[in-house]
Amino acid sequence: MSHHLVDHMHIKKDIDLAARSQVEELRLTYGQELSAYAFLSLYLWQKPMGLSLYMDEDMYTARISKFGSNTWFFPCGSADAVLRFLREQQETVDFALCYLRERDVCFLQEHFSDMYRFVHDSDSSEYIYDCEGHRTLCGKPYANVRTQLHKIEREHELVVETITDQNISACISVIQKWESLRETEWSEETVQVDLMALKEYASLGMDGILVWADEQPAGVAVGYPLTTDTYDLFLAKADHSIPGLGYYVQRAFFLSRPEGVRWINMEEDLGIGGLRNMKKRLAPVRMNELWSAYRK
Repeated sequence: MSHHLVDHMHIKKDIDLAARSQVEELRLTYGQELSAYAFLSLYLWQKPMGLSLYMDEDMYTARISKFGSNTWFFPCGSADAVLRFLREQQETVDFALCYLRERDVCFLQEHFSDMYRFVHDSDSSEYIYDCEGHRTLCGKPYANVRTQLHKIEREHELVVETITDQNISACISVIQKWESLRETEWSEETVQVDLMALKEYASLGMDGILVWADEQPAGVAVGYPLTTDTYDLFLAKADHSIPGLGYYVQRAFFLSRPEGVRWINMEEDLGIGGLRNMKKRLAPVRMNELWSAYRK
């Protein structure tokens, strides 16, 4: 067995902005709605996750060294290109795939019979929210959110601003304060990615909001469009010393989305218990369930 065959493909060891248009064209053409496949996610997470981008004219994928030396995103592209890649790579040592949707699992089962075993990846599965539901907060699913918002609005003076060049330093201060309270192995990496997103905010074309609480910068939320009706909430941080502020920050992001946005993808919970509990309390309407695949 060989190790990392991909001789016919164009290899980019680093993911740079020159690749953005091709990645996004392929992603949208082939209906890849997962946040992990968006160019901005690949670009901002490339160092912490050890990502390398592989592309040809009708397919792209990424090798992800954090998950293993020969672990890959399930390819995004035409059926022929995906099959070509899988047939070439599946005989290499320790070949594995991650971020498979149900349709991708079915694709492997159809074309490769019982050659793979599948593991449900709850830590990477993505939470999807109804934008209109969070605007109106009507009904029992949003009872907890309503309670949290009413309490914080009674107890604090809150102001929401659109992020601009003039307040980006205040946004960065929110992240830096949050960093001092980090509790998990992912936190340091998350902070570095968040700071990179804010420092390159304008050039990356992201948008978001800054929340002031009692005249101090206290919360920030930043995202970008995934599809014509779905936004990705890439980062959301709030001052832990103000109970309920996280709910307020995230709803302020929902309220500030452009007309026509129906869904918000709040990404995965990384297996972090507190983050998982909060995302569940925010009443997701569905999950993008994901699997990993390993050669038997």
